[in-house]
Amino acid sequence: MLEQHELDLFNQRNSDVFTKVHNKYFKPILLLCYSILNDKANARDKTQDIFIELWESQQRFEGEMNIKAFLYVKARHMCIDELRKHIPHRRLLKWLAFGKHAENPQVVNEHECIEAILQIIKNLPPKKQYIIDETILKGRTYEEVGGDLGITGEAVRQQRKSAINEIKLQLLNTILTIVVIACG
Repeated sequence: MLEQHELDLFNQRNSDVFTKVHNKYFKPILLLCYSILNDKANARDKTQDIFIELWESQQRFEGEMNIKAFLYVKARHMCIDELRKHIPHRRLLKWLAFGKHAENPQVVNEHECIEAILQIIKNLPPKKQYIIDETILKGRTYEEVGGDLGITGEAVRQQRKSAINEIKLQLLNTILTIVVIACG
């Protein structure tokens, strides 16, 4: 634990005390990042970025627990943001792979499902299409999209939730239609 005089020095950006905090928390934060990202190099980069943000932070910490909380929350958020950036790429690669394996019926069915979902998205109102595209496919935050649309991040979240519910309902109707046809 940091003693009060060390905490005061830390808040004044004393490099010796910062090094002490860095040495104590680097490995646990690295392990947290690795557990989320499952990539050693990326986890190490994120961990270093987190400690840079801690050093550059103008926040005044009341105790070591506040520093620890800052590190863990920042690690979680940075890693989740990193995952969001790569989700569209994984989806695109998966979608492109379907075309290469068209002889496999299961792959064709998955491809058809994705096509059906994309068609449902195209039938949404333009604002909801944009919100789905930007938040899910491109991984942008609600606030960023809200800035584009001139609405709050909360309004974007609600619109996205509504759009997802519409997509689920359309898919359910499609599945029910297929079942009725297959049983009929």
